[in-house]
Amino acid sequence: MEKIPSASNYVLIDGTGVLGPYVAPELAALVEADVAVLAGGMKAWKANGMPLESGAARLASPPLDRYQRPYEGMDVAPEAMQAYLDWEFGLIEQLHRDGTHHFNPINLKP
Repeated sequence: MEKIPSASNYVLIDGTGVLGPYVAPELAALVEADVAVLAGGMKAWKANGMPLESGAARLASPPLDRYQRPYEGMDVAPEAMQAYLDWEFGLIEQLHRDGTHHFNPINLKP
C-alpha cells in the first residue's frame, strides 16, 4: 500500500469483475477511503471502448505470477543459463528417484 498514492476513492478492476468483490473488503480495511469494484472488470471496460494503457507503467507491486525463463532476453547471465540446463539435464534422474509420479522416463544413454 505504500506504493499506491493516497486517494479518497479506489476502484478495483480485475479481468472480469469476479475477484474484485473479494478483495474490496480487505482494501477497505487498509485505507480510509471508499472502495468500489468496476462491474464486469476489464472485459466490460474494453467492451465500452474505454482507453487502455499497455505495459507495466504503474504497478503497485512487481508481477510475481510470471516466471521469466533463464534464456529470455539478451542480458542473461551465463550462470543462469547453465543452471537452467543443469536442471533440464537432471530431470530424468530426478524422475527415476521420485516414486510419486506415474511417468515412465526412458533413458536415452547408450
